[in-house]
Amino acid sequence: MDFSIDIKSLSLTKKITIGFSIALLILALTQPAFYIDREDHDAWANSFLLFTFGWSFILGGSTESLIWWANPLYITAIFFLVKNRKISIIFSLSALALASSFMFLNEIMTSESGQMSRITELKLGYKMWVLSFAVLLIGTLVDLLFDKTRNNSRTTIS
Repeated sequence: MDFSIDIKSLSLTKKITIGFSIALLILALTQPAFYIDREDHDAWANSFLLFTFGWSFILGGSTESLIWWANPLYITAIFFLVKNRKISIIFSLSALALASSFMFLNEIMTSESGQMSRITELKLGYKMWVLSFAVLLIGTLVDLLFDKTRNNSRTTIS
């Protein structure tokens, strides 16, 4: 599989979608993700660390850590969007669904001993993280729609 990227050949819709989505993600990583019911309520709120290492928490037996696998799915969705693969929709939708599922959790594991803490508040970092995935999915769908329109207009002109 070719891993090279020709940015000049990307449609304007793809450039805007990817750029806006990544910008939202970068901003999200600078904000707290959520608070828990401990004195150090923001101990688990570092969005950058969650983005970078969250997927590895499954090694400690935390099933809610599966949610952080949305990040590799998101990156894969961008890769396939750039490569004009329709499968990017599936990866975008999966990333959004996984990321959104976190809002339905009441508590998370916060220690190696298995201690659980109640999630008291979802913060801006989490909300922007999910929004970046939604932007990618919507932009991917819009690009696909524009691509079909472009192809149909080429067919009728020929």
